[in-house]
Amino acid sequence: MQKVSATELAKKFGAYKSRALVEPLCVTCNGRAELVLMSRTEFLKLRNSYRASIKTVDLSEKELNLIMNTKPATGSEQYDHEVVD
Repeated sequence: MQKVSATELAKKFGAYKSRALVEPLCVTCNGRAELVLMSRTEFLKLRNSYRASIKTVDLSEKELNLIMNTKPATGSEQYDHEVVD
């Protein structure tokens, strides 16, 4: 993701706006990443794919049992190295 300072963004907003329609831009302030400028379409894709989490205390006993008794899919052992204990 390309970075642009807030000052530079303000000076050349039109150019950076056009660029943000193609790919998100990271806006920095004093060298720290603070914002992301992106197209509305990209934002809506992200927002619509967001999945809210729920607390385990809100699950029924049946749901908890289903989770606890679920077996990994065949072939998933190739990802075992990604699990942190």
